[in-house]
Amino acid sequence: MHLGYAKWVCGLVAACVVASSAQEPEEVSAARVPTTAKVTVLTVSRTSKGVFSGHASRMTLTATAQAPPDVEPGIIIVEEGNGEALKTSLVAVKEYFVAQNRWHGDKEYRLGFENTSHPHEGESFSLGAALLYDALDTGVALDDKVCVSVKLMSDGTVDRVGGIQGKLAAAADAGFSTVIIPASNAHVFDDMVILNRLSTLVRFQIIAVDHFEQARQVATSEKSLEVQTALTLYERIATVIRTETATDEGLVETLKKESVSSAIDQILTAIPQHVSARSLRAIATGTGPTTLSPRGSAYVIDRLWPKLLGADSTTTGASYGSNGTGTGTGSGLEQSEARKEALAELERVTPLLDSSSAKYVAAVRHYAKLLGDSTGSEECHNRLREAASYIDTERQYLQQKLRSN
Repeated sequence: MHLGYAKWVCGLVAACVVASSAQEPEEVSAARVPTTAKVTVLTVSRTSKGVFSGHASRMTLTATAQAPPDVEPGIIIVEEGNGEALKTSLVAVKEYFVAQNRWHGDKEYRLGFENTSHPHEGESFSLGAALLYDALDTGVALDDKVCVSVKLMSDGTVDRVGGIQGKLAAAADAGFSTVIIPASNAHVFDDMVILNRLSTLVRFQIIAVDHFEQARQVATSEKSLEVQTALTLYERIATVIRTETATDEGLVETLKKESVSSAIDQILTAIPQHVSARSLRAIATGTGPTTLSPRGSAYVIDRLWPKLLGADSTTTGASYGSNGTGTGTGSGLEQSEARKEALAELERVTPLLDSSSAKYVAAVRHYAKLLGDSTGSEECHNRLREAASYIDTERQYLQQKLRSN
């Protein structure tokens, strides 16, 4: 396999040398300029149970050559049913292109979503909207295999967004592997690699950007040869990992092979923001993080704690009744199995948690011990109530610290 893989890498590198990567972009004719552009964006929404669920939605931007007399020209109109924060965030899109002398104020732009089963809200759509406008302006469609969740600022830089874990899960469920996120959210992917190394690395190509132009070079359907080759190289590496690497030790051995190492270097040269390739390099050299980030640690505990209470497995935050043993639905056997799974997972992840979560996880572990020792007496119920209350206190204190950082 390694000889064949080396030949394959050399073949791709040779192709890069032979092919011309410096072609001038062709002039965009009026006939070629599309009136509608599409991109897949990631979002989260709160379900009836109060939890956040990720969604992949197809977002469209349509341009009308002449704005109607009753519509202010040069603005982006958002379809009814979507949030005010989304509408406000689009101001930065216009300001960015105005500064680039690329805003066409004589047109009307309408932003909509093909998936209308839930409202769309938040600022994480704004970079997607900017990519759509760029596609309309240049006449070059976007890559329908790439999805995005990034907040754009008026100077072209980007800012962090929330709910990345759920959004990446939605991307995977929808069949996307290349996802553009803010660089300030890259730690979320690092956390995912720490928790589920092999499955995460073969599933995603995460591009963590600082600026609109970095996102555009990956999102456009007319990528440079270097960028396209880099993405293809990572897909091939992921295939090797998926089919022939079963352990962390085997992964390190594979990544240290000269052919694989050379391919990773080529990826990072073409796309320095390729977080997945950066993770491969860190694993190969033993320089990657070994503990979860503070936010990642809190997130993991938040997901496990309700299971110990017997609550629904996707609930975040405590939900306990008067006896302190949980108010979740399902049979006693189902709740018991959920608790066992949660305890096993808690044992697995505790060594990976950041020190900032020490008191929070200690409170959860204390509750789990009391629950295991409970005889069902009133005294036991009182202790469980006190322990559950202590968990809430530690959780709130930790969340306050995270918000202030």
